[in-house]
Amino acid sequence: MKMRETKRTRDQETKWAPAHSAGTSLLRLSVSPSLPADTSSLRLFVSRSLPSSLPTAFTLVELIISIGLVMVIMLGVNFVFKMTSDTINAGQSLNENMRNSRASQAVLFEDFSKYAADGASLLLKSRAQLAFRNQADQDRDSDGDKLTIVDLDNDGSFTSAGEFARAALPGERSHRVDVVSFFARGKFTRQTGGDVGGGGVASDEDPLAPLVSDMSSNEAWIWYGHLALPNNNGEFYVNPPTNSIKTNPGFGTSTSNPNNFFAASWALGRFAGLLIEPFDASNSGAPRVIRDKANSVTGKDQVFIGRSTSAANTSTAPLQESAARAYFEVGSSPVQRNGRDLLLQDARFDLIGTSIAGYRGLLSTAIVAVGVNGNWWDEMMLATRFETTPFLVKPIKAPAYAAQAPFFMNSCTQFIVEYAGDFVTQNNDPNDVNYGQVLNGFFDPATPSLLRQTDGEIDYVVVPAAANGTVPVAFKQNARKQIRWY
Repeated sequence: MKMRETKRTRDQETKWAPAHSAGTSLLRLSVSPSLPADTSSLRLFVSRSLPSSLPTAFTLVELIISIGLVMVIMLGVNFVFKMTSDTINAGQSLNENMRNSRASQAVLFEDFSKYAADGASLLLKSRAQLAFRNQADQDRDSDGDKLTIVDLDNDGSFTSAGEFARAALPGERSHRVDVVSFFARGKFTRQTGGDVGGGGVASDEDPLAPLVSDMSSNEAWIWYGHLALPNNNGEFYVNPPTNSIKTNPGFGTSTSNPNNFFAASWALGRFAGLLIEPFDASNSGAPRVIRDKANSVTGKDQVFIGRSTSAANTSTAPLQESAARAYFEVGSSPVQRNGRDLLLQDARFDLIGTSIAGYRGLLSTAIVAVGVNGNWWDEMMLATRFETTPFLVKPIKAPAYAAQAPFFMNSCTQFIVEYAGDFVTQNNDPNDVNYGQVLNGFFDPATPSLLRQTDGEIDYVVVPAAANGTVPVAFKQNARKQIRWY
């Protein structure tokens, strides 16, 4: 009996123990024979034993250290990418400057190679403009004065060498903004559109005017110099509504002249005005119009910079900034923009109603009329700069496109034009201690009517020389002449 009961107990007790090893889970299902055979008698025992060799979780310190290491790696990667980006940008900027330099040199060489020796004038005005290079230069300046640079000796003043800007010495604060103009012969094409519309419209906003007129000329008047750029309101004055000071390079403040105050923002301009004499299209007995086809009845009338029929003999128009107006016909009313006559310096039209020979006669008459004391040269765009805008606003029309034509080079902080010539009489005796000293000049301000003869030799300087400019015996053996550049 006892043996049978034991056997039954074995038969009723079911044990399941799958093979396992250390580190695995153990699932055990047990049915007790002492309980009724229903679902409530089933009991599930699940036990899980974990090996002691498994790693535990990160502590807070370890987590912080891990995050810190990741941040350091991220900063390093970001720094590498930034350095790479800066290097690429610097290389691209350098390449762009190189391209612009080569292109500008080619244009300058071509223009000056076409210089007309019989031109009416060759004008040059040299001047310096004090200016901060950029906003960073202004911000780090201790007193906000463009004249003072840095107090090198910490004596509280800016009087030592290198502590202040010198107008005659180009540097980081002293910038040359020269202007030069001359006449040239060669092949020149239009860069602006100036057709009079099919309905006879003579307007700056003529909707039928092409962006660029299909015209060329063998003569031109060429002007180089820095441009006047508008403020953010499109005005060319730093003190509206007074409107007496133009937004020229370095004028005003960074607020009143935001686009042309810092030297790094200055733009060098080139204006090439094609010279074509008007002709008598209506057989009225006087030249009145210019057409895109010379003396052609089928040609289109062009708006051009002309000279008023009532201009005085002292006027240097059509190259006089205050008197040159835009016309579609000589004797007609000037073409206007917003109720104001368009002038030469507006750079809207690059067609000028004259020729080299014709203007030489006009200028000779004006010089005689104003006399030797007359300031006729400043009136020929030496004291005034062309007014253009660097912003091309859509829809692109002829006036906006024409405003881009004078732009020659951006970020031009210095434009220096040097020249040489025979302007003074010098001591040409190499054995004299005063060798090379200036004896007199061609022009004497005290007696402007007296024009002296010069020595017929390109002005020069003698090097080496003593501090007082003389050439004592000790210097004569190595003394030599060098061209004097003005």
